[in-house]
This record gives sequence, C-alpha cells and structure tokens, in this order.
Amino acid sequence: MYLSKNLFLTGRQLLDAMNNKDEWIRTNQVMSPGSLDKKIAQMRKKLNRHNPAYITRDDLKLGHGRSEEFKCLEKILIGERQYNTRARADPQCRDVEEQVACLVDQATDPNILGRTYLGWEPWM
Repeated sequence: MYLSKNLFLTGRQLLDAMNNKDEWIRTNQVMSPGSLDKKIAQMRKKLNRHNPAYITRDDLKLGHGRSEEFKCLEKILIGERQYNTRARADPQCRDVEEQVACLVDQATDPNILGRTYLGWEPWM
C-alpha cells in the first residue's frame, strides 16, 4: 500500500533511494517507482546547480502543465529580467552562489508571496 505519492523526503532518504531504488520502494512502500524517479531527477537538478525557478516550474508543470493558467504561473515563477535575479540567470546557474541568489530572489519575491496560499507552511 502506498501511503502518499507526494511524501516529503529528506535528502538522505533520496540518496538511499538512488542507491537501491527497488529495495527502497519495497521496504518503505510510500510511493510508486515513477514518482520516486521524478523526485530523484529533481534532486539531481538541485545538486547540479539548476535555477530554482525552473525546478519549481517543472514541478508545477507535472500537475498543471495543461491548464490555461500555467503560462501565467510560469511567467511569475521565472520572473522579469528587469527585477529578478532568477530571470537573468540561465536554467543552469554558473555556480552555487548564483543558485543561492536565485533561490533567495524566488523566496522573497512579493509577486509570488502575494499569491501564496494563506495556510502555506514552508519546509526547510
């Protein structure tokens, strides 16, 4: 029985899952192999300095890519070159410092924060 397909996993759990995916799924029984593959791919992007705005966009695209609103949401996530560091950065950041600057820019953008669900609880 799968407990949740959207279970929050720690970095350590994802590393364990990457090293022995089939055994990890059988033992933990928390998500389908396809969902785990997507979470592992997203973790690899983070470790390979991908721009957080593009990672968030790709996550959102999985569930909402066909919706009419997706294009508007994508523009908000990527930001505007004039105002947002993440919009001036490439999809893969030059270095960790640029990746962190993009993440801070995304996390503090009033255009995103003003649209965030009132009961949102960020995870660190």
